[in-house]
Amino acid sequence: MFMAEAESNQGIKRKGPCNANSPANHTESPNKFGYQLLSLGEWLAGSAEQQSAAAGPSPLPMVDLRTQSEYSTHCLLSTQVPIVNLPLSSLLSGERSCELPPRHVEFAILVPRDYISSFIASSEATSCDECIIHQLFFATKSKSTAQTRKPWLVRQILLESGEDFWMDAERLQLLVEETTAKHDEDDAESSECSTLFCKLPRLWKPDPLVCSDVLPMLKETIQQHMLTLNQQIDRTRVTGIVLDLGSGAGRDICFLAEELKDWHQSTFHQKMTSSTTDGDTLSANTQCPIQFVGIDNHKGSAKRCLPLWKYRGVQDITSSVSLNLEKLNEVADYFSSTIPFFSSTDAASDTFLCIYAIRYLNRKLLALLAHSSYKSTRQINEDTASQQQHFISTNHTSIRLPKGTIIAISHFCKPSSSTIWEFDHPKESQVLSRWELRDLFCSVCWEIVKDEICLDGDHGRSLIQFVAVKIV
Repeated sequence: MFMAEAESNQGIKRKGPCNANSPANHTESPNKFGYQLLSLGEWLAGSAEQQSAAAGPSPLPMVDLRTQSEYSTHCLLSTQVPIVNLPLSSLLSGERSCELPPRHVEFAILVPRDYISSFIASSEATSCDECIIHQLFFATKSKSTAQTRKPWLVRQILLESGEDFWMDAERLQLLVEETTAKHDEDDAESSECSTLFCKLPRLWKPDPLVCSDVLPMLKETIQQHMLTLNQQIDRTRVTGIVLDLGSGAGRDICFLAEELKDWHQSTFHQKMTSSTTDGDTLSANTQCPIQFVGIDNHKGSAKRCLPLWKYRGVQDITSSVSLNLEKLNEVADYFSSTIPFFSSTDAASDTFLCIYAIRYLNRKLLALLAHSSYKSTRQINEDTASQQQHFISTNHTSIRLPKGTIIAISHFCKPSSSTIWEFDHPKESQVLSRWELRDLFCSVCWEIVKDEICLDGDHGRSLIQFVAVKIV
């Protein structure tokens, strides 16, 4: 998602008057940076601003800034809300900054004991310069670029103030000691268990289309292929590829890889293990049969993606490709050389492809994918409602996609043909018209399975959620 960086550092403004969102009001007045210092018990009790009708007040998500070794010794774990260890050094280097919550989401941080003195001193100063934690979360201007930026909404601060803190954690049943947080490498049984993939809590959410549509469709596709090929399947062979066009920081790819790796392990490993005969056993790390590829124009994309995928345990099924998506001949070459079994009309029935783009718009590339070597255009006369289909010359760059290919697109879109785009970002030229995708994929080659409008979660901009499946 090429726009993600720009949106994280600036507010999105409507053209014309609008009401600004007011900051949350807490029982106790927050300080000038907008946060409160809380005990562990006060954090766990939550606040009225975070309550839901069913569950009442709930705590804010927490970022634990301690080192990985400190975290493994005293691990905080809550069933109510995610607590994620993001060492301060990894955030300052940018290696794991993409794992922070979106800038419109409130959260808490745990300050390591070595930084408490400078943090307290900076909280009473007139600027953020005295403490690197304040600089990271609350500075309104980037030191490297001098550009203004939107600070994160850190609303609660917890201080790792010593043994009393961990006694409170134990009393509140939030503490996981080292002996239970880590496997004993000398124990064969524990060592085998350690090869099993475990999903980690996350502070960010994928695009709704990825979560609600792409993920279930991939699960269903995998099930169909695995059941069909149950007798002959080579469990080490890739049977599907998922391509993220304009992958940005790689969060959507990471989400899909984590969810499908965990689901595949729990669904098929248990089933296959129970059906194994003659004393044979299956490896606990039987690989998920999909490869996930993030494709981005930006040469620095891999620098952001690869650490994220590594820390979240999906580096074995993910990869990053730097490719100029504006050059369609290079895109076609990538498909034919890197994905050879999709380059033929005789593609095997045990392979499948999913291509999606989240908030990345490349009209030429979408047209290439939609048309392949065949184009169907609906020329509708309002008086006669007649429709015509015709072939076009194939003397241009083309891509052959196998039957069953999934195309999913989530992008800014006008909710109706008469709508005027009221936002500064993105520009109106980068916004889809309401029926643009429908008209593009309206052919005998494609079945449109979703074409809906929703609003983004932070600025009220309309998005299209579009899915089409190739049927021939």
